Amino acid sequence: MRITNPEINVILFSNEDVIATSGIEPTLGLFYLPTENFAGSYTGTGDNVEFNGYFTNDGSGNYLISNIYGAKAGVDYDMSLLTSPQSGLVFINGTPIPAAVIENIAKTTYVVTSYDNGVYYTNGRTYYENYWQ
Repeated sequence: MRITNPEINVILFSNEDVIATSGIEPTLGLFYLPTENFAGSYTGTGDNVEFNGYFTNDGSGNYLISNIYGAKAGVDYDMSLLTSPQSGLVFINGTPIPAAVIENIAKTTYVVTSYDNGVYYTNGRTYYENYWQ
């Protein structure tokens, strides 16, 4: 795998332990958030909003989600697939889809961990890490 935008973060676990890691920003991500906590505009209805945005490191160990766009509601079923590990075939609108497809989407969809006045944060954990492992 080739890193196109490398960044080195130094993480101190104790005075003598230093580990360097490559950051994930400014990577684009897909996110879900409860509708009542989404301050932007969106189309549709439902309990959750799906939107795209970029990871921006705010220096606190979390990532600020910036440049939010493409928000849409009515995605509760889509989100429920990401929180329920499946095997075999998953039926979406009557069409059978291999569960591996949903698993791959879960690996690139991130959990919003906090929100305040239209500012959203994530810890960078995916739905796959939270629900499938």
